[in-house]
Amino acid sequence: MTKDKSFYKSIIDISIPIAIQNLITVSVNMADTVMLGRLGEVELSSAAIANHLFFYIDDINVWDFWRL
Repeated sequence: MTKDKSFYKSIIDISIPIAIQNLITVSVNMADTVMLGRLGEVELSSAAIANHLFFYIDDINVWDFWRL
């Protein structure tokens, strides 16, 4: 464990935008679910599948970015 305060500040500076982006993504997916839930089961299921696919693609892109 490091006691370097600049290290922790850097970690916080990086993690805050990532957390905000994740919050926005979850909020958009939840709004889609709420809006499509009124239409029917098939529409809701298709939105859930699309959200899962988007999550996996986004996750792969993030891992590919950090691999560089």
